[in-house]
Amino acid sequence: MTDKPYEPLLNRERHSGDAQEHYARQLELVADVVNYGTNLIPSCLASSDRQLGDVIVTSVLLKQVVLMLDALGVLVREACADASILQARALFEASLFLEWMLTDDQEKKALYYYVANVRKERQWVKRGVTDDPEQTQFFRNLGEFSDALKPTRQKLSQFAPDRLREIDEFLAKEPYASINREYETIRGNRPFEPAWYAPLGESSVRGVAKSLGRLHEYEIFYVQSSETMHASRHGPHIKISQNQVKLEPIRHLEGVGTTLRFALSVTFHTYQKVLGRYRPGQLAEMQRRYVNEWREAFMSIPQVTYKKSGSATTI
Repeated sequence: MTDKPYEPLLNRERHSGDAQEHYARQLELVADVVNYGTNLIPSCLASSDRQLGDVIVTSVLLKQVVLMLDALGVLVREACADASILQARALFEASLFLEWMLTDDQEKKALYYYVANVRKERQWVKRGVTDDPEQTQFFRNLGEFSDALKPTRQKLSQFAPDRLREIDEFLAKEPYASINREYETIRGNRPFEPAWYAPLGESSVRGVAKSLGRLHEYEIFYVQSSETMHASRHGPHIKISQNQVKLEPIRHLEGVGTTLRFALSVTFHTYQKVLGRYRPGQLAEMQRRYVNEWREAFMSIPQVTYKKSGSATTI
């Protein structure tokens, strides 16, 4: 038998209806900006030299921005306010990395990004190689759950050694070999891979944001959204007063206006940076598009506030 939701905590129809009532114009705006981005990706790649840095910027990082804005629109449409914050956070991070690559040494940074990804694949492949120290430690960490993965372990052992050999051969060639050695040095005896930007002089996302003059975005939005993502905030879930605990609804529109404004402004900024590098002649057209089609909906994003904290339950 399928359970019905406890409506004071989850009323899907009511809140999705509220989202459509209050944010219909903004949801159309998000969809149109996403559509614009889907065309921007192939056109900018086509206008580039198609070097690795161009591929990473246009087809990975720009695509990540578009992907996350699209997901944010889906979540806002269903009044998933808190979950939409996480998409905006990921969008911002991709925007930072994209702009940081474009600022200088694009090809070098792309090489480090690529090698870091190959190394992560190598770590997982090693977990499928019988008696490899990485595999031993991995299944030791799983404890009693390692038994459930025995069939997967046996299946991986059939192709993992060959794939590991291919990866090692790739990483033995320059310019990848010297970059790989840098990552090895930074990792040392740690059980996890360093961040891809670690050998390039930045130790954190905050450092990247600061170097780009975007520390204000990081401090105001990214830090708080990180707390939401890592379940470090009780506020979105409960309110405590007079010895009572009040449960907040799972879906609501509180804060959606701020999230939309932040995500869209970061997306506009990112589109301008990419156009400035690959299709500068299109910047004026995007500006006209913003003024004529996007600005009104963007500048009139409403903030929904509730007289009471939803229709939550006091326990």
